[in-house]
Amino acid sequence: MQRRALCIGINDYPGVGRDLMGCVNDAKDWATILREQGYEVTCLFDEQANLSALHGALTSLVAGIVKGDRLVVTFSGFGSFTAAPADMTMSSQPVWCPSDVADGEALPLSDLAAVLDTRAKGARVVVISDTCHSGTVTRGDDQSLDPGTARMRILPPYAWTKSESRVRVGHSVEAGNTARAGDIHITACGPYEFAWEGPFTSRFNGVFTQYALKALRELPPDSNYSMWLNGLRRYLPSTRWLQVPHLYSTAVLTKQAIFD
Repeated sequence: MQRRALCIGINDYPGVGRDLMGCVNDAKDWATILREQGYEVTCLFDEQANLSALHGALTSLVAGIVKGDRLVVTFSGFGSFTAAPADMTMSSQPVWCPSDVADGEALPLSDLAAVLDTRAKGARVVVISDTCHSGTVTRGDDQSLDPGTARMRILPPYAWTKSESRVRVGHSVEAGNTARAGDIHITACGPYEFAWEGPFTSRFNGVFTQYALKALRELPPDSNYSMWLNGLRRYLPSTRWLQVPHLYSTAVLTKQAIFD
């Protein structure tokens, strides 16, 4: 059985007037824990994680797994949203922002799901997303915060979409995200919330990543995803971090051993 992982972390977003500080640390931390679990890990950081590279890495990994294999994909970076395809019930959908998002490039959840859905039957995929997937925070902007303080991982559509699409997308603020990618999809926050990052001891991390890994280390061996979420909910939401992690999957898969 192959165990493979793709860990993506983007701090540097040229051309959008804002950057993040803890995403590369997140990706490195996920890579460490996954290697401890026997995974072969590929990492993409900053400029390595443009849309073409993301799509190429995902497509290659999915094509290489067969029945019984495991694939984990983690993403830490800006999230945003864009207009949904006509065949979707919601008017907007969340996107991951690659490093070249200033060129109008993004990875919609529907495109991510489409790539993952080409996997061989019986190959399991876990997606962990430490980013904002919100339809109501289109004006979320933390750039007035002091350097080195907590900040939100939301990139408003007006910061990167083409001018002709801004009005159409901006009017889709009522839509949320209840869809998932892969067999198990763990998100840093709900569809109408912010995902935050901040300083922890001597380094920046995503709040979700920080506490997800802390909760994971506190669990006994062979714990399942439901137990992990319960452990994580001991820390989030809190009085400081008002974000609620979500787990999207089936009842059966949430009882499966973590990363197994």
